[in-house]
Amino acid sequence: MGNPISILSKFDEAEVMNTARAGATHVSLVPTTMQRIDPSVFNTILLGGAAAPPNLPHNVVTTYGMTETFGGIAYNGKPLDGVAVRTLNENLELKSPSLFRTYRGHIADRPTGDWYDTGDKGEFANNLIRVFGRRDDMIITGGENVWPNVVEKVLATFPGVEQVVVGGIDDEQWGQRVVAWIVSSRDVAPTLESIRQHVKTQLPSFCAPTELRVVQEIPMTSLGKVDTQKLRQLK
Repeated sequence: MGNPISILSKFDEAEVMNTARAGATHVSLVPTTMQRIDPSVFNTILLGGAAAPPNLPHNVVTTYGMTETFGGIAYNGKPLDGVAVRTLNENLELKSPSLFRTYRGHIADRPTGDWYDTGDKGEFANNLIRVFGRRDDMIITGGENVWPNVVEKVLATFPGVEQVVVGGIDDEQWGQRVVAWIVSSRDVAPTLESIRQHVKTQLPSFCAPTELRVVQEIPMTSLGKVDTQKLRQLK
């Protein structure tokens, strides 16, 4: 379209804000990085890579897609023309003109087929996709299923919580335990009991974290996504 594009080698809050001051009007971010800038400086923010947080700014457009679909195939939950979506036991599957043909290397014998299993859990109703999360992300604690992004959305409303990531840690008694990593904006960090009570006002008690880790920052990859390996090392 003849528009100039600024490409950053990695996410840096100052650099992103500098591009806005230099005239950039649109930006592509993931939820973790959007929380670290002033979103109002851009006309439009394309948000993807993870489940969107609650109370999105009015200038955000959410996108859903993956490498295998050559990027976004749905915007604000609505699939693009030519994209077909279905769910089988809450497993999201799709067809798309942009869908890749096959893998290479050690899984080269795995063709795409008619329908592609995205690996995501969700629902498709009224021509809108709602993603619950990655099947691999689900925490199974004491036989109960917990979606981390659902707990994160509740904890994000707790006073003083700037950033939050929820994940599962192996536990001998429960199989996995729910752990919350929180960056707090307050001098006095929240207590485990206070965040548990907060979660239990909106979700079943088994969703409430049984461990709280207050950290200085959430480690991220060069793409701006949470670095889960480094995160699990933080106490």
